[in-house]
Amino acid sequence: MIPLTYAVTLADWTPNQDMLRMMLLSLEQQTCKEFDVILADHHYDARKDVVGELSQKHSLSIKHTPIYPAPHVAKNYIDCSVFNVGWVMSEAERCVRYSEWRFLHPTVTETILNEPADSFLDFDFHNLDEKLGFWDRNSGSIDWDKVTPSPNPLVEFDEVPLNCYANNTISRQKWVEVNGFNEVNYNFFHWEDIDYSARCRHAGYAGKRIPNKMYRIDHPYGGEANRANRPCERPFKRVCASCEDLFKYVRFHILPTHKQWGDFWKAKGAKVVTKKGTEKEWVVCEKCNFVMPYVDTEDIAEYVTRETHYTKSPINVSGSGRNLEPLVKDMKGLSWSSKIDLYKQSYTNKKYL
Repeated sequence: MIPLTYAVTLADWTPNQDMLRMMLLSLEQQTCKEFDVILADHHYDARKDVVGELSQKHSLSIKHTPIYPAPHVAKNYIDCSVFNVGWVMSEAERCVRYSEWRFLHPTVTETILNEPADSFLDFDFHNLDEKLGFWDRNSGSIDWDKVTPSPNPLVEFDEVPLNCYANNTISRQKWVEVNGFNEVNYNFFHWEDIDYSARCRHAGYAGKRIPNKMYRIDHPYGGEANRANRPCERPFKRVCASCEDLFKYVRFHILPTHKQWGDFWKAKGAKVVTKKGTEKEWVVCEKCNFVMPYVDTEDIAEYVTRETHYTKSPINVSGSGRNLEPLVKDMKGLSWSSKIDLYKQSYTNKKYL
């Protein structure tokens, strides 16, 4: 069994594929080759030929898949289920979330595999300005002499920090125990990483923060859905006019509380229902099935850490949010095409809701 999968999500598009070239070159240059790559791609059809070419060029095992959204649940701006694709479809013992605008030190795979699989490893949020000139966009290469190292030390922790910001890894078994990344709450603001870190903290995970192994290039968020810089090939279901007006309102209020949201929806004549879970509550638009969490504080960290028994991401809130444990079990041993087919229908299969 391959011990490690790099779970890549890619929304950026350029004709030269400079982002992809950089990320794959980082993987080719790893001192330890015991990994595979799952590339979940918003532009799969347009990119599949070049991915095949780059896979051969960089001698990488890349499993390339389109990103399929839930067909019946409206989203706005971001669909955080994309971050679960690689973890669900992998056969490896553990995964690394390897998001775009990041590159890797050649020893990061070696570092990961030298640590216990159930250790939560965070790679520090070290943000670099591309103007420093370390990235050759034509070749994808990194000039390490121009990479400013993080000043942060390696630290061990018994409580997962909230500011891991997706630069981390743990065993897929531990990931399943907290039900992966939250598919319900964060469809209009991008805090699924804080939510995930909070649930791992509540579950009692411990580990290390290891700097100078994964680096983030400072970048503007995309203007299209899912932060892509051009429309996605398989877009998620759009919200209705009432919800769209709500988001215009939200943009001017940063993070309004649920009472403000509810008052606004009521004034617009929208029909909503309330859903209650063990730890959290939501309101759901009956017209487009958009799910909005009740947030009664402007401090998202306080919201996700309030209930210390909040360890699993929500399941089946008006059809949003899958139970990932049985889905992972059913994926095991399938052909790649069968995995893609199962993933597509998992959003509406009652077994996973």
